[in-house]
Amino acid sequence: MGTAAGMIAQARALLGLGEYPPGSNHNKVTVWYGFDGAWCDMAISYEAAHSGNLAACMGKFAYTVAHAEAFKAHGRWHYGLGGARPGDVVFYDWSGTGRIAAIDHVGLIEAVHSNGTITTLEGNTSNMFLRRVRSGAAVVGYGRPAYGDAAPMPPTDGILREGSTGQAVRTLQGNLNKVMNSGLTADGAFGAKTKAAVEAFQRKYHLT
Repeated sequence: MGTAAGMIAQARALLGLGEYPPGSNHNKVTVWYGFDGAWCDMAISYEAAHSGNLAACMGKFAYTVAHAEAFKAHGRWHYGLGGARPGDVVFYDWSGTGRIAAIDHVGLIEAVHSNGTITTLEGNTSNMFLRRVRSGAAVVGYGRPAYGDAAPMPPTDGILREGSTGQAVRTLQGNLNKVMNSGLTADGAFGAKTKAAVEAFQRKYHLT
């Protein structure tokens, strides 16, 4: 099993990689993956495969949403940046919704800074593989690969959102039914209907 340091080293080795010809989505990462397309998550898979971390990173992915969902399904997902560490795989939604379903970019965290920013190593950014410094504004969350030296997952941020599950969601649904007569099934799964009921509650009580 590989390590976070090995993953980061592989990512650093890709710095400066472009597309040939420019704008074609064609380079050694996409050749390795097997097709030319948006390659930010292909780069994560490439780094993982070349550092002994493919299983730790949940497998081989090109679709960022599916990759984030895989981390979540394996208990390796954390919303936001709280507790993030170098080697974590960070997912972005440029529209700022904070929803896994809206994720459209991914990178590897190289460093976490005290001012709330992160330094990342990212493919398919300006058609290249570059080092970026990002704020948390567009971050949906991160996956922590199951590296051989992986730190334990940090506690959740406690915020219920679409995709959350469990007793806290079931309690929320029951309360919405009592206060708003929302007609929700209290199944503990925060889906589109629960989201709509929360938004209706927020509008009614001027909380938005």
